[in-house]
Amino acid sequence: MYEQYEPKFWWFELIIILHKMIMTGAMVIIGRGTTVQPLIATLLQLCMVLLILKLAPYNGQMDDWSSFLTSITLAITIMIGFALAGDSGSNDDSNDGNDDDNFDQFQAGENTKKLDNTVITGILISITIVCIASELTIMFYTKFEERIHDYLETRRIKKEETEWEEA
Repeated sequence: MYEQYEPKFWWFELIIILHKMIMTGAMVIIGRGTTVQPLIATLLQLCMVLLILKLAPYNGQMDDWSSFLTSITLAITIMIGFALAGDSGSNDDSNDGNDDDNFDQFQAGENTKKLDNTVITGILISITIVCIASELTIMFYTKFEERIHDYLETRRIKKEETEWEEA
């Protein structure tokens, strides 16, 4: 359970479990339906990002980068959710008695809102795709690095055996 961490960070799995419990369980209860919920989630996620960045608790450097990348992606996604939650109540139209102006404002507001949602959706999808592509790159790099190391080690051993036999 803690083999993936440096020996001095054997306890870090407890932090991850606690973080997951808070982000999934406590966030359901805290500030339901208000902007407090995504605000607290954003702050907690940024704390987790800073903790991972500062401690670098994993054995491999690529594992540290992978954890940082997924944490920062989640933090950005939550921030966008916070922006959406704060923006959801800002499109109230005032009624000044002129129905034609209100109708034009309503149509313009709807078109703008659809554009904003389309742009935000595109940003979220792009962030997720970049994260997945980066994770795959890290995974293949790590595997490729292991294979190269094994190949070079095998060649070194064969070279030593050949030199030993010649001597």
